[in-house]
Order: sequence, then C-alpha cells, then structure tokens
Amino acid sequence: MRNRVFVGLMALAIIIGGAVSAAAQTRTPNGYLDLNFVRLAPAESSFQSTATTQLYNEAASWTFRYEVPGTNGIDIAGGAFFTPTIGIGIAVSHGASEAPPVITATLPHPRYYNASATGTLTGATPSKRTETAVHMQVVFRPKMSNPRLQVRLFGGPSYFSASQQLVTNFRYNQIWLGSAQQVAITGYDQSDKGGSAWGFNVGGDVAYFFSKTIGVGGMARYAAGSADFPNTAQDIVASGQTQSIKLGGVAFGFGLRVRF
Repeated sequence: MRNRVFVGLMALAIIIGGAVSAAAQTRTPNGYLDLNFVRLAPAESSFQSTATTQLYNEAASWTFRYEVPGTNGIDIAGGAFFTPTIGIGIAVSHGASEAPPVITATLPHPRYYNASATGTLTGATPSKRTETAVHMQVVFRPKMSNPRLQVRLFGGPSYFSASQQLVTNFRYNQIWLGSAQQVAITGYDQSDKGGSAWGFNVGGDVAYFFSKTIGVGGMARYAAGSADFPNTAQDIVASGQTQSIKLGGVAFGFGLRVRF
C-alpha cells in the first residue's frame, strides 16, 4: 500500500512540475495544489461474513459483523490546466477507523434435536481498517466574473487499497441441562487482510483566494470501488472463499488552496 501511495505522490509531483513550467512561460495560474482535512462517510456502514456447517447432524451457523464508522483523514490534490478551462489532476486520500466486531453463533444441542441456542459477543479488541485511494481526474474550471473565486469540477478513475482486520476464528462454550442450553462465545482471533480495486470519483471544489496564489476552499467528492476480501467466517470450514467489500464513500473537506 505504501508503494501505491508513493507512486501517487510522484505522479502528483510530476503534474505540479509541469504546471510550474507552464506558469513560468505564460505567467498565469495554470497549476494548483490543495491540502484538505476531510471527513469520510464510508460507502457502506457495515458488512458481515457468514458461514454454515453440520454439527451434531444439524445445521450450525455463525456471523462476523463489522461496523465501518465515518473517519477523519487527509487529502492532497494537485493538477495543471492546459487550456483556460480544461486540465488534469490527481488526489491522494487516506483514512483509518476501528470498531469492535460482533460475533454471533447459533449451535445445535449436542444431545437433543431442534434445541439450538445462539450466543453473541461484542469484541473487546476493535477491528482496524485503513484505506488509501489515488484519484485521477479530468478537471473543468468555468470562467468566473470574480477573479478571487474559483470553481473546479472533476471526475475520473480511482485506485483503492485497503487493509481490514478480520476475525479468523472464535471460541465458545456450550452449557446444557436437559434440552435447555446456552452458548457463550469466549474469544476470537483476528488478522490483517488486504484488498484493492479500481473504481471512479466525481466531485467539485470551491475556493476563495485572498491573493493571486493563496486561498481557502471546500471540496466534496464521491468515490466508489469494490474489492474482494476473504470470507473468514466461511474459511473456518472451507478455505479460499471471498466476499466483496465496498470501498470509498462521500468525502467533505476544507483547507488550503495554492495556485501558480
């Protein structure tokens, strides 16, 4: 993931370098650089892994549920205009979040049929998630009557790279008296799993400049992709299973604007 971020930042540096050269020749603000603090509302607020198997000649099932809370992050963007209104840009965003997993298991009675019981555990150790995205953009900048005001509209492909801690195993106790039983989940194990995907992004930016080069602005962007991660609940009984997890979401940001 760090290599992908480095490649994105290098591409950003190349674009900015081209903008500086163009600006030097034309003496007009053809390049831009944005630094934003962003709030990300994820593409999905939760997801889960499920599995079933046979236990004591009946069906047993379990579910690992993960919350995906909104998160704060940083977003760096830059680009160059090759006409007064059309340019290209790139943005690199990163965010991290964590939330405890919820593990639910429904298990049959060891001795009696149709006497299954369900146990649930909200984990004490949270599942951590990090997500980095490189957004490539075609940028449209309409002409404004006020030179201090700048509006940019953009869209293009995005590349997402994410790491998610997933539950890989769980432990439980069954306590019964006659046909009555209780299921208590006593612990679980987690490990980091990674996934990546191509998607898209679309959004806009509005900035106000106090001088020819320095200003502040706000941005909004929707980006979406879907990556395959292991279905670790199913892997307990049959390894190699995967599930699709949504990446991206809606980002709102505010920060520094530089044009040159």
